[in-house]
Amino acid sequence: MISQTILQLSSYENVVWAWHKLLSYYRHSEVWYDELELANFELQLDKELASLSDDLGSGKYAPKPIRPLPYPKRNADGHLEARQFFWISIRDQLAWLAYLNVVGAELDSQMPAWSYGNRLFRSIIVNETDQGVPRFTSGPYRNTRGHIYRPFKQSWPLYRRHVLLSLKKLTRPGLKLAWEEREEQLLSAEEDLTASEKLVYLQDGYWEQHSKTVYWCSFDVEKFYPSIPLKTARKAILSRSEIASSIGETLLESLTEFEIDRTGWSQSDLTSVGIPEGDYLSVIPTGLIAAGFLANTAMLPIDDWAATQVKRRQIAHFRYVDDHIVVAPKFEALSQWFADYEGYLRGQLGCKIKQDKTEPQQFKVYLEKKSRKRKIAAMRSTWVDPAFPSPLMTKTLEKVSNLAHTNFDLLDSEEQHRVLNDLEHLLLVRLPEEELAEKTRVTFAATLLGRFTVQAEHDSSDLLNALLENNEKSQEEKSLARQLRNLRRSSSSFRELRLSLKTCQQRLRELQMTISRLRQREARRRDRLNKETTSVLLKALELHPETLALSRNDPSGLI
Repeated sequence: MISQTILQLSSYENVVWAWHKLLSYYRHSEVWYDELELANFELQLDKELASLSDDLGSGKYAPKPIRPLPYPKRNADGHLEARQFFWISIRDQLAWLAYLNVVGAELDSQMPAWSYGNRLFRSIIVNETDQGVPRFTSGPYRNTRGHIYRPFKQSWPLYRRHVLLSLKKLTRPGLKLAWEEREEQLLSAEEDLTASEKLVYLQDGYWEQHSKTVYWCSFDVEKFYPSIPLKTARKAILSRSEIASSIGETLLESLTEFEIDRTGWSQSDLTSVGIPEGDYLSVIPTGLIAAGFLANTAMLPIDDWAATQVKRRQIAHFRYVDDHIVVAPKFEALSQWFADYEGYLRGQLGCKIKQDKTEPQQFKVYLEKKSRKRKIAAMRSTWVDPAFPSPLMTKTLEKVSNLAHTNFDLLDSEEQHRVLNDLEHLLLVRLPEEELAEKTRVTFAATLLGRFTVQAEHDSSDLLNALLENNEKSQEEKSLARQLRNLRRSSSSFRELRLSLKTCQQRLRELQMTISRLRQREARRRDRLNKETTSVLLKALELHPETLALSRNDPSGLI
């Protein structure tokens, strides 16, 4: 007898939800896909979705071979290098999204509040208090919005704000004036969350004593997805999800059997991007939309261990995909946690910390070879002024958040021009990596710049006035012509009206010339703005060739 969960997974409704999510993801995310394949799939959509539903219902699925598709990315030295990436068929992407629709919420709800990236989408519910203060709470996991993961503006800003908020909680107890309006809203929102959703670092009593000193560091995991074995992700899913267990191990194993299509590639080429010999890929494939969720699930045992350690060690640990930030009141606690976390991560998952992405630089140097002199330099560089924690400040983040929520159409032309200048600055300026990740900044700025350039307006009041007067004079011309037809040519009224008609017609000719000139001016303005934006995007593309959003958002279509 087929289980209820298998019926839910293979239902036509579920695969339709998966299809809507896939389309939304392709439209709004930075990911390569085959547009011709998508068009062919859509031509036979009902047939394809019914076939997928049948395959999922059988309890076993056969993915198509995945093709290597390396892409360029700059390393820490600024040089381009090829990164591992795979083309995965639309049908296989849909199969995984359908699987996530059923098992995802149960697993995502077990992830800690301090893990932010690639979390499954949940609605944000806004309620107001009696004083009119907004209270933001998380709603249920939903399919109707077409999102797979929580949008950037729901996850990254919250990640950075929580870091700063935890630092303030450690150093500034009871000083309400220290909290900004948005921070007060976040603190009050904590009261309405369930225990698993609350950020422990913000709870009263978490910090055993308030400190006047704070130390910080950040680090990335090296080759995150290609370092995580698929068997580890499968084990985590089956051991933590009753729904996944009831669906069965067979289907999950078949979903993760990624045969590699090596056509056109030599083994030396594949080895250079980290693809070993063998018919099947044994790690999470970069290019699979569900890869972020699989990585988060595989990280759950590490997250659980960290959750048992942080309060005892008096640290705050935050993670956004493979980007980590740690805050501690003592340097020894910070450095010891870095060493212990790296060891546990390597032992449990086989992942390594990317040394050249560890910040601050003096802290990295100290970890490589410890000495008293290096420790003093590391302590100075990791120390944060509680009154002005510049490495963790959210000024750029605040700018990003404001731009993300801008109603561009409601701005006047001067305000629109100012927003476009801010986006160009954000796209090209060099900012500290710990303040805002470069790829995140470039992708965000390119997306909004391309979108807003198309919507940008200019001061067209003179053209509007000319058009209105032209319409008024056209009506006047018709009225005068109609009156002249009813008068005798010898009458004085006829001569007066004919003079008025000629004057009106002369004004109409002048207006038509003015309108033509003003429209040409508008076209030149639009063309100049498109060229300026395209020039900025081309420059950014030269600096960041791996960023797909740059080529997608060129308003002129030249890139």
